[in-house]
Amino acid sequence: MFAMFRHQWVAYRYKRNDLNIIEKISAGTFEQIIEQYCSQGWEKTDAFRPFDADSKKWSCKLRKGHQTLNCLWDRNKAGSISGMSRIIGSMAEQFSLKVNQTPSKR
Repeated sequence: MFAMFRHQWVAYRYKRNDLNIIEKISAGTFEQIIEQYCSQGWEKTDAFRPFDADSKKWSCKLRKGHQTLNCLWDRNKAGSISGMSRIIGSMAEQFSLKVNQTPSKR
């Protein structure tokens, strides 16, 4: 019951804030996205160590102005990146990835 309520709350928050998410990103593509966005002027914050696909969990935020992308790596579930729908949409198009309006149930 609580899990269902939590998922509905997250879905509402994503819709209200115009957020989207890309999930199940392979390690190579995940690293390529982060490197490309950093080279385009996005600042990597909240990362205490460099990305390593063998690490169990890793996360960072990419920031540019008032825009933020939340990047999360989980060795068992692959990578995910969430943020404003227009940014995530263009990222998905560029890297041939699938966009979801809300995170999948875990």
